[in-house]
Amino acid sequence: MKTAIVAGQIGGQTALQPEFHNFPGYLDVDGYKLIQNMKTQVSRLDVDLIEPWFVEKIVLQKTGGRETFAVVNPENGKLESRSILIATGGKPKYLNVPGEREYANKGVTYCATCDAPLFAGKRTVAVGGGNTGAEAALLLTQYATKVYLLHRRDELKADEVTKEQIKAARDRIELVYNALTTEILGRDGKVSGLSYTDSVSGESKELAVDGVFIAIGFLPNSGLASGLAEINALGEIVVDPRTNMTSHAGIFAAGDVTDIPYKQTVIAAGEAAKAVLAIYQWLLNQKTH
Repeated sequence: MKTAIVAGQIGGQTALQPEFHNFPGYLDVDGYKLIQNMKTQVSRLDVDLIEPWFVEKIVLQKTGGRETFAVVNPENGKLESRSILIATGGKPKYLNVPGEREYANKGVTYCATCDAPLFAGKRTVAVGGGNTGAEAALLLTQYATKVYLLHRRDELKADEVTKEQIKAARDRIELVYNALTTEILGRDGKVSGLSYTDSVSGESKELAVDGVFIAIGFLPNSGLASGLAEINALGEIVVDPRTNMTSHAGIFAAGDVTDIPYKQTVIAAGEAAKAVLAIYQWLLNQKTH
């Protein structure tokens, strides 16, 4: 098979993770290094790695009496293919509170791995109670003088390993439970604080911080499949769990963009490997018939 990988930026969420402990063959590795290793592997194969190449849409067409696909880039034209694997991952969820968009990149950030070093010696808050939020708070302890971890519930949703890490860092992380963020405050064009409501007492409170790290999860980047394949109520592309084919023959999907449970890098990698094997078999069957 002649294969091309196209992306705005290879790596997605994985490249932004500060460390991994559950990827086979690695005891401790940061996401960026893991992705660079993957790219090095690919570079040794007969695969076209095209980056940055932003896909605008997937177009159906007929070639030799068979349906084929064109992946369209508004500036560079299109690539034509007999099959497509959508592995577009997800994007950060927004709080959608006043001040969030206004102070984006002015103290509001969605990537602790990228921006934590910018807040050395400053006061910060991570918003979120899952793995993403907890990991952001842990990373911030390496740089910031003060780290708050805000969660809207009364207990973290992170896995047990991450919870234990938070517990061990309690002298450096102040946990704020039952906190509903209401506004991100600013002064002189940059973040100066965060206001929230205590959902138990109903009291409004403020934290004086220089940085707000929003880490409340991700939404699937499933727009390319819109109108072509089935998408569920969560915005995930629905796939056959055996082959990863979508409801549209010839279009496959893998990773966090799909309805496969457990959003982890190791699972996404396995799902993609399974999908590529299924694509190969599907193409052989098409040739035979």
